[in-house]
Order: sequence, then structure tokens, then C-alpha cells
Amino acid sequence: MSYACKDRAPFMRTIAAQDGWFMDGYTRTPRMVPMPFRMAQTCQYTHSDLGGADKRCAGCTWRKS
Repeated sequence: MSYACKDRAPFMRTIAAQDGWFMDGYTRTPRMVPMPFRMAQTCQYTHSDLGGADKRCAGCTWRKS
């Protein structure tokens, strides 16, 4: 059994985030703007002692050595 993050697809470079509202006729509609995705692409769990010894992470492409 492995974790869901094992061999996942790369993260997107940008995500859509709400930046207020605008009126669209009679309704209020969220204004969505692109924002950079700031999380690291590589696995941060392997930097800890537990992550370094976790057998369920063996062979993962995102694991740091």
C-alpha cells in the first residue's frame, strides 16, 4: 500500500483564486484571478526522520534522497 501522492502528476504552475466580486447584470459573480502555486514540487515529507524511513514512499518519483 502506498500514499496517494506517490507518482502523482506535477502541480500546476498557477491556480485560480477569488479576488472580490463584480456585478454581472443582476447577479454578483466572483472575480477569479490567476495566482502562482507556491508549494514545492518535490516531497517535503522525506526531509523528516519519519519520512526518510517510511517504506510506503519507496520508489516515489518525488522523493528527495
